[in-house]
Amino acid sequence: MRVIMFHGLGDPPSTATAFEAQFWVDPNRFRQLMDCMADYDDYEITFDDGNRSDIDIVMPILQDRDLTAHFFVLADRLNNPGSLGPADLRAMADAGMMIGSHGLRHRAWSELSESELHDELAVSREVLSNAVGQEVTTASVPFGRYNRAVLRALQRHGYQRVYTSDGGRASPNAWMVPRTAIVRDDGPEVLDRLVRPGALTAARQQARYCYKRMLALTR
Repeated sequence: MRVIMFHGLGDPPSTATAFEAQFWVDPNRFRQLMDCMADYDDYEITFDDGNRSDIDIVMPILQDRDLTAHFFVLADRLNNPGSLGPADLRAMADAGMMIGSHGLRHRAWSELSESELHDELAVSREVLSNAVGQEVTTASVPFGRYNRAVLRALQRHGYQRVYTSDGGRASPNAWMVPRTAIVRDDGPEVLDRLVRPGALTAARQQARYCYKRMLALTR
């Protein structure tokens, strides 16, 4: 299985850096990508950050194509300008979308103290669960940065599935799920490369993922 990661659709906020802006995809480009999804049956669509475009632009495009996605939300940004609110999360969940946690304040979890990490994992989960009206059991790792302490904390707080940005294939039953980011200039052809990579490319991606995870577990 391939898990594809998006962030926002449309124009990035004025506060976005050049690095962040590359992850904002034109809505028409997103429509093209979603039209191509009918050719594949082994994928999952995810969005990070909880941007307002998730409900204003993304959800109607998905619903028109009978698709769903997994949205990972920053709890501390709820109701902020340009971000989702509790009512949005409930509407998305009622429409069959999945809601997970992206933490509290969009910080690199591997660099936090134990108490700060607790807030990112426990407080965010409580806030989001109350907002959605159902238990939030999944998380995506900000910036893809994790170590042994982060993974153990995620397990301790009962997260049933954790999404990274390592790239490569994901097992449907795995606890850790690698994802591949889609950026502004990616076109429909990228889906074939991601979902049906050559054997050598797939092997290299899997090796990189396993190596990173091994390093994380030894730190």
